[in-house]
Amino acid sequence: VNEDKGCSLRLADWLAAGGYEAVIVRNGGEALVLLKDMKPDLILLDLPVMHEMGALRLIRAADAQLPVITMVEAADCDLAVRSVEQGASAFLLKPFKLQRLLRLLHIEIGEAERPVHGCGREALYSENLRLEKVG
Repeated sequence: VNEDKGCSLRLADWLAAGGYEAVIVRNGGEALVLLKDMKPDLILLDLPVMHEMGALRLIRAADAQLPVITMVEAADCDLAVRSVEQGASAFLLKPFKLQRLLRLLHIEIGEAERPVHGCGREALYSENLRLEKVG
């Protein structure tokens, strides 16, 4: 989900290079229609502004198990944290590298093991920030 068509097309090209098929939607409403019409493996949700947090809540209400990765500007770490608190599976801080995106996709759709670090703590990673969810 990304309002910037150019950015969406570049991201779709990256995903295709990694062996994934991308369906581009511009907003949360279109994402909800997509969820009714097909069953995606994962949603990448760009959070350029706070209003898209509502889209995250609606996506979660429609499918609580669907992995949702939010993409957030590196300068807005608070928004990244809030997205996880609102139900995102993980986040990426922009700009990010293709390798980082693909590694996170593999983890979120179950093609790779999720990193676990002692005491049953599940870790969420971004390029420069690591959060741990306890219990």
